[in-house]
Amino acid sequence: MRKIKNKFSKDFIPRINSIYLVKLLLLFTIYYVTAKLGLKFDAVSGFATLVWPPTGIAIAAILFLGYKYWPAIFLGAFFVNFSTGAPFWVAIGIGLGNMLEAVLGIWLAKRYGFTKEEGLRNTLLFIFFCVFINTMLAATIGVTSLWLGGTVSSAAYQATWLAWWVGDALGALIVGNLIISFRAELSLKKFKLTRTIEEILFFCILIISNLFIFTDFLSMRKIDLNNPILVYTIFPLLIWSSLRFGRSGAALAVFVTSIISILGTVLKQGPFSTGELSHNLLLLQGYVGVIAAISMILSAVVTERLKTESELINERNKDEAILQSIGEGVVVIDTNGIILMINQAAQTMLGIELKDAIGHHYEKIVHIEDKIGIPLKEKRRPFILALSSNKVITDNYYLRPRNNKRFPVTMNIAPIIFKDKVVGVIDVFRDITHEIEVDAAKSEFVSLASHQLRTPLTTMKWYSHALMQEGAPNLSTKQLEYIKEIYHNNQRMVGLVNSLLNVSRIELGRFLIKPVSLDIRKVANELIHDVKTYADSRNITIQKQYDITTPLVEADPNLIKIIFQNLLNNAIKYSKEHATVHFRIKNNNKEIIFTISDTGCGIPKDQQDKIFTKMFRTENARAIDPEGSGLGLYIVKSIVEQSGGHVWFSSEINKGSTFYVALPTAGMVKRGPGSRLIYS
Repeated sequence: MRKIKNKFSKDFIPRINSIYLVKLLLLFTIYYVTAKLGLKFDAVSGFATLVWPPTGIAIAAILFLGYKYWPAIFLGAFFVNFSTGAPFWVAIGIGLGNMLEAVLGIWLAKRYGFTKEEGLRNTLLFIFFCVFINTMLAATIGVTSLWLGGTVSSAAYQATWLAWWVGDALGALIVGNLIISFRAELSLKKFKLTRTIEEILFFCILIISNLFIFTDFLSMRKIDLNNPILVYTIFPLLIWSSLRFGRSGAALAVFVTSIISILGTVLKQGPFSTGELSHNLLLLQGYVGVIAAISMILSAVVTERLKTESELINERNKDEAILQSIGEGVVVIDTNGIILMINQAAQTMLGIELKDAIGHHYEKIVHIEDKIGIPLKEKRRPFILALSSNKVITDNYYLRPRNNKRFPVTMNIAPIIFKDKVVGVIDVFRDITHEIEVDAAKSEFVSLASHQLRTPLTTMKWYSHALMQEGAPNLSTKQLEYIKEIYHNNQRMVGLVNSLLNVSRIELGRFLIKPVSLDIRKVANELIHDVKTYADSRNITIQKQYDITTPLVEADPNLIKIIFQNLLNNAIKYSKEHATVHFRIKNNNKEIIFTISDTGCGIPKDQQDKIFTKMFRTENARAIDPEGSGLGLYIVKSIVEQSGGHVWFSSEINKGSTFYVALPTAGMVKRGPGSRLIYS
């Protein structure tokens, strides 16, 4: 309660000082003079005029100066009416009504969110509260005061009220809107020569048109009311002002039209001059009110639209500036593959200019290759994968720019989804040449270290094996158990070192591919024989199903065995005892598809995207076999892809996994020099 009281005191009770008094006197004078002028226009009952600018002046004053200037409005209205002949208490009532009209109008409008800014909401709030509602209040208080004072009879009450309300409403709509719009927009910073010339030209045309339509100054004859269409020829000009010059331009255009049309009507000229002046002014003010409201609303809509467009352009420019400053290459593509946006980093890396990229197809600008320099097939291209799967595609590729100097990148391509619909993709890529060089150095070290470790490990293997075979009769049970443990762990170390050597050769691009004419089914049978002992130890059955139309293929038998061995060993290892592993070979003319499926533990869905990552093992796999290296599937994927094929899988937790390997029937591409990968 105290806060409300303090706020009321601050807003409505002025602090008397010289500046306040000067402003108060100035406002009082302006109000008084314009009110006296308005009463000269054939006031109904002597007090209600159809032309009443003070309402607009009062509303603008309260809005910009504050509620504490209400005394100027009250005193101005009081003295105008008292000096016109209204009794003292009647003049008090009229002054009170006119003061409340401005104060309550602004207060209610602000209560519902009105501000001085342009916009459709503010315009509608102003029209509703300041033009319609509170002018009715002022008209009711004023005319009732005149009626109670005996100045207006009951018979004249309605006509007086209507004239009072129309005059106040038009004063708020035309004069108030004009002052508010100019006060909000007046700034030398907005001065532009071409726009000023256009404004001068427009207002010259507007004035001439109004003089022609509403007066006889430019016409030797009066415009007859039987031809009312000429009155509405002013509408295109008002629309022009609303579209081109905003709220202030539209308000000034309406004000000019109002002044000239009132002048013509008072002089008994123009289309509104056929009856009594008060009747003519009522018709005219109805016409002016319509064009004023339409212009005001139209300019607000246009201004709001332009403001929104400007904000959108600023946001777009800001987003583009951010994208241009990113060090990674960024390319935005629509669903048809057309490049919509490309940042500076991408232009630099690809060796192209903006004009050569925008509007062109992505795959004609961004040439993606695999590690060995073969362009990716359509179904393996990340752009196609992202669109078809609606998922983010992340992988390492090689780009070949216009200067033909290919370089490695890590690429993330994500679908752009708007309203549950894919509307394009965004490709973000980064040059990883330095990282590749660092990895190559590490791989060199691993290769050297693994090679040096392999010799002593092999020696340990043969000696421990010899001790188990030849020295067994001379060893105690405990000693033999120790030897077997040494042999077992040595085997595991040899396998790990072999895997590390294979990985280092793959990453360095130094592994040999030596294709020969091969019967894939025969190689598969040999491998199944090799793993049979392991399968039997876990009571696992391997079921074969080969396509009899499978042709001979140019392939490296050593690499084929490494692929099958890793996949079969995994299927056996992660299946429950007495389960069945299925091995299928199918020929589909262009490719030979190998399928190895099990009914084991499966791969958790949230870890499936990492399954071919180096050193990665799922949590359930580690629980079953803590000693795995996490290199097998990485090796499989690397061999398959560098041989021109591709590998994928499907899996469901606790139901099993199925791995698919597709190799082209055209065979592997010969590659050398290099070292053979180790099959053990």
